[in-house]
Amino acid sequence: MITAWIEKTSASLEGQDETPPLVSTDNRVFSLRSSPMRTDVGEVIGRIWIVKDRSEMRVLENQLRESQKMGTIGQLAGGIAHDFNNLLTAIRGNLTLAELTPASNQAGVRDKLQNANHATTRAAELVKSLLGYSRRSTGVAMRKATNLKRLLADVQNLLKHSVDPRVTIQMRGGMDASYATGDATQIEQVMLNLCLNARDALPADKGVIEIAVENVTHRMPSKTAESNESADFVMLVVRDNGHGISEEHRQRIFEPFFTTKAGSKGTGLGLSTAQDIVREHGGWIEFDSEVGRGSEFRVFLPRLLNPEQTEEEIPIDNGPAINAPIGAQTTILVVDDEAPVRSIAMNMLGFLGYRVLEACDGQQALDILLRSKEKVDAVLLDIYMPKLSGRDTFKELRAVGNEVPVVVCSGFVIDPDEFTILSQGRTPPVDIMLKPYSLDGLSKALAKAVQKPQAAAPAFELTASRVPQQAAMLVS
Repeated sequence: MITAWIEKTSASLEGQDETPPLVSTDNRVFSLRSSPMRTDVGEVIGRIWIVKDRSEMRVLENQLRESQKMGTIGQLAGGIAHDFNNLLTAIRGNLTLAELTPASNQAGVRDKLQNANHATTRAAELVKSLLGYSRRSTGVAMRKATNLKRLLADVQNLLKHSVDPRVTIQMRGGMDASYATGDATQIEQVMLNLCLNARDALPADKGVIEIAVENVTHRMPSKTAESNESADFVMLVVRDNGHGISEEHRQRIFEPFFTTKAGSKGTGLGLSTAQDIVREHGGWIEFDSEVGRGSEFRVFLPRLLNPEQTEEEIPIDNGPAINAPIGAQTTILVVDDEAPVRSIAMNMLGFLGYRVLEACDGQQALDILLRSKEKVDAVLLDIYMPKLSGRDTFKELRAVGNEVPVVVCSGFVIDPDEFTILSQGRTPPVDIMLKPYSLDGLSKALAKAVQKPQAAAPAFELTASRVPQQAAMLVS
């Protein structure tokens, strides 16, 4: 790896070259830099290569980065808590009104339940966004094809809960797909840092923050002046109509701990952290600012032209089709330590026509699956449980050769790659669901788990008239 870089840069004595940090097979991190050696009169007499072992520095940088990310979450938390309480008010109020509505007024009951269901969905999306951002990043190992348009949508969703409602947040983007290889959490951290800085610079009224994504062809800033070599990049933009950056501060804004904010409002690490993250991803940050008119920050990341695996767009759920179970005696084992959650899952599955067994922890689940005579067609497995966690339960099942289809569910964001490793070369989970799950989502996941290749699962439309009152109240 290092030898190949030296051979590549040996072709010419002119020009500087600096690579993003490289990670060796034993997880050591190296920075590589090469530049020409010149005499006092500027004559090039050779070339020098510098290889630095930055492994220990990387650990400290990651710790500082996590600390700065927690600070960002602190800035987001107040607005999110406010909106979440509003959603809980809507849920509780609509359920109370549904209880008070006469039984003869079924349309009124359904209307209240649908309002509560809509508020629950919005709350779940808000929590999912915050969990996705707050999960601990592991740096290079987490880098994969990242949909940057979707990432900006997540940033916008978090941001709109953390700014004054009078501030306009606009998202502008073309129709073309925009992908880069990177750590999604770190890139999201960069964009949130830029957006929160823009928020703090806005005027008292008529503030505007615009975020955008665009595919561009651009010349790397590290190239020599004589070079016209260009490459494909994704450009992420944050623009505001705030007070702008003064000339005296423009040269220092990326310095660690430099801030023009009051001590309680800024640490001076936001832009410094953002710049480090972008450089590690092979990109850079540019900005323009005019005092009294606002600022524009542009983040350039190497574009991934042909992502091998791209995330599918999440369809809007309008009147879903619910998949019925295959066969009259399809048995599902529900494993969850929370009795109310377990009860909801069992009621939903019972409504769908499944035969349901339950276990309150991983050890009880193993007893049923490995030591009882019960025939189980699929398992709905929670992750965080006492005695034996869902991860350990799944790992032990696959270790002894039990290939029962498993649908994993959790209140935390889970990396699918983790369970691929836990599968130990055997069958990975059929699906991973984030709580709270809907009746439709649970139905589709379990139908996929028990579906036989030769027999597709029939489907029927779930309409309000076919859902009994107690089942409708379970839809989350």
